[in-house]
Amino acid sequence: DTEYQWAYEAGIKNLLMNDTLQLRAAVFYVARENQQVKNSLAVPKNPGPGFDFIDYIGNAANGNNYGIEIESLWQLTDRFSITASMGWLQTEFDDYINNNNVDLSGREQSHAPSYQFALSGRYDFNSWGYVQISSEGKDGFYFSDSHNEESTSFELFNAQVGVELQNWTTTFWVKNLTNEDYAVRGFNFGNDPRNNYQTDTYTQLGSPRTFGINTRYSF
Repeated sequence: DTEYQWAYEAGIKNLLMNDTLQLRAAVFYVARENQQVKNSLAVPKNPGPGFDFIDYIGNAANGNNYGIEIESLWQLTDRFSITASMGWLQTEFDDYINNNNVDLSGREQSHAPSYQFALSGRYDFNSWGYVQISSEGKDGFYFSDSHNEESTSFELFNAQVGVELQNWTTTFWVKNLTNEDYAVRGFNFGNDPRNNYQTDTYTQLGSPRTFGINTRYSF
């Protein structure tokens, strides 16, 4: 069925400390009616063994989301700046029994970490280039509304160096600098004949350490 949302938001934007600090903050509340949720079913094959997997979109009765978002840019000197953002989120099913007949009323919604953050520092070398170090992270979250498996919290670090010479701009970058293992999706089903298809958790990991070079020429 169609999902309806009533969203309320209030925020501020301000310049502080002689206009060197930009600050944006907002609070929000979202009431969701007939909330659409992604689900899956593992149906035993006939004849077996094994399962067929069916993904579908269903409805929970009601849910609500609320939280705070803050973003800032602080220009400490002509060459050095810091950017930071933070989000705090609370979610809940008001009334929902999933496809496994499990009552999730009062439980957090899936893929809704209670906090997220990002922090970066950038130093500019005159007009020819810059170096930037950043970090990002999020709290653990439920992988799905069809089971109760959760991710763990994680933090990632990134770096990039940019060089600007006349019309050329070249950026050298590294993401997930410490090669952190972190799960972005999780599934719970029986898939291994060695244990008679008992239910297990399977996770999909995020990108490992990745690096590259981007070059752009402006006419």
